[in-house]
Amino acid sequence: MSDERHVGPRHSVVPNDDAASTTGRRARRGLGSSRASDPSADVRSQKGARAFAGIDRKALYTFPVPPVRLLEEYFKLTPAEARLAQLMARAASVEDAARRLGVKLCTARSQLAAIFEKTATARQAELVVLLSRLAHLSQPLVNRAAS
Repeated sequence: MSDERHVGPRHSVVPNDDAASTTGRRARRGLGSSRASDPSADVRSQKGARAFAGIDRKALYTFPVPPVRLLEEYFKLTPAEARLAQLMARAASVEDAARRLGVKLCTARSQLAAIFEKTATARQAELVVLLSRLAHLSQPLVNRAAS
């Protein structure tokens, strides 16, 4: 009588407990994990490079956002849509943005649909890239207007 549980080493029906214990041992010894899997590890390891380049760490992780007035004029957004667009450009979720603005989720979603239409984008990632570019391009204009 053949036992189906011992079909072969590759096709075994019985789970291999050795694999789990090997993974656990590797994790305890620090093997099998790569620094590439932790993107912040590269940032942390380059303290000297940051200091040398004069890059502010906080500025590195903040999203540039164009002013509300520019969004209203350039894309013909309403003031409420412009405020929502700013929050979306900071990578906030629709739910979080609605909560921060004090509006219902369905209102935020309909405003976001209008923003996507007026900016010719279809996803939040596209909107973030577009508004980031606009923020960078508008910096000289905003600085000139302030002086």
